[in-house]
Amino acid sequence: MKTTKNLTKSAFLAAALAASVGILPAFAGSPITYRSVNGDDVEIHIDRTYFATDQGLAEVYDALKVEAKSSCEVVGDVFSVRANVQQEFCETKLLEQLVNSADSRALRKLHRKAADT
Repeated sequence: MKTTKNLTKSAFLAAALAASVGILPAFAGSPITYRSVNGDDVEIHIDRTYFATDQGLAEVYDALKVEAKSSCEVVGDVFSVRANVQQEFCETKLLEQLVNSADSRALRKLHRKAADT
């Protein structure tokens, strides 16, 4: 199964525009892709206008953190230390993969800064 997610300033407007004129919003580089824990291929398309400002970069970074957290969510015994350690490891590694796949030097810098704190 393949899932496509779009991070745009106005997802509704972008979808309406794409449907009406057959184009997609201007996305930065190639989509970010990864295989989720359950085996689904996931593509994330990011509107390039996010990369123009610090606030936009922070929004992209926050969205990628949420994506990593939801993709690595523990199912079952949430009180298990082992499960929680595995989840944290998964989130850390997946976030790093997503950030590096975004092909943005500024986003990688923001990620390093967040990791240092």
